[in-house]
Amino acid sequence: TPSGLFRMIAGEKSAADDFSRAAPALNARGDVFVPESIDASIGDMIGRLRHLLMSSTASPTERSRAASALRALADREVSGAHPDSWIGYRQTTPIELFSGTHVPVSPSSLENFDTSALDWFVSSVAGGASGLSAAIGTLVHRAIEVAPAGTRDDLWAAVEEKWNEVNFDAPWLRAQWLATTRSMIDALADYVRDAALDGRRVIDSEKFTTVTLSTTEKGGLDVVVGGTIDRVEQHSDGSVSIIDIKTAKAPLSAKGAESHLQLKAYQLAFSHKALGDAVAEATSLHSAGLLYPRVANKASLYTVRTQSTMDAAALDEFTDLVISMGVAMHSERFTGPETAPEYSGVRDLETTWVRISEVSSDE
Repeated sequence: TPSGLFRMIAGEKSAADDFSRAAPALNARGDVFVPESIDASIGDMIGRLRHLLMSSTASPTERSRAASALRALADREVSGAHPDSWIGYRQTTPIELFSGTHVPVSPSSLENFDTSALDWFVSSVAGGASGLSAAIGTLVHRAIEVAPAGTRDDLWAAVEEKWNEVNFDAPWLRAQWLATTRSMIDALADYVRDAALDGRRVIDSEKFTTVTLSTTEKGGLDVVVGGTIDRVEQHSDGSVSIIDIKTAKAPLSAKGAESHLQLKAYQLAFSHKALGDAVAEATSLHSAGLLYPRVANKASLYTVRTQSTMDAAALDEFTDLVISMGVAMHSERFTGPETAPEYSGVRDLETTWVRISEVSSDE
């Protein structure tokens, strides 16, 4: 129940009054203050003020009020109010990410860099996020490496050998991932069988390859494209197909596969005869493809997205693109979209924090 003092100051509304929250009663002795937000703690309030101060959408008045409030809090030595304590606020002398003239470029990172150089940088420096999905993906890749032409039992034996090394937080997670992994192994076994029936044989797996592309940019750089190809198959006509295994839940579209930069990098490696002696003897490249053992279709337990072979002109154009990316990677500043990427509708926390100008934690 409101106190007598509150009733005296705020007054009481009658039928003739405006009943909106922001309108005072006609007999009120004070103005109505309606806060836009209610902070649960001093920390929440400081975070909100910092956000307003650095926000590009806040009005000059809002930013000025936030600055005044933060200054008052800083004068009282409230933690987090003074800009000197904000991580990322202080400017330092920029230095290039790579020292020297050697620029390592992973084929799997080309898509990330093309989408957002900023997120590529954060993932490169932070080492990338890891979790159960990545651990299971490693097991699946290991299975097809250990038993490239194996049966379902052979592939599963390779998984079981390392299964107990995966840490699960709960029994239900273990059961869920066990079922998912078994379904992927079943799909891979079907793929291996279908490849053999089609007359394709494995001539290499988990093949590491490097291609060095030189440029005179920035005084001369060597852009070294290096990565591991999951599987190389030879067709009955002598041509080869390059296969990269993806354990994602959703495949690229056919159009997306045609423009996929990682597959193009593997085609570039083939054109440079950088896939080893066995592959170098191949008459031609049949295709490059993405194999999704986690995605079934109407005809099989797996899905394959293929990329057509590039002609000489397309290879030259891609070479120029990779060199330009390598030059851009040899930099001290990286830009990206204002919003962090989302995966399955969830914001990527690893790349979100660098976008928060007010920086939410203190040193």
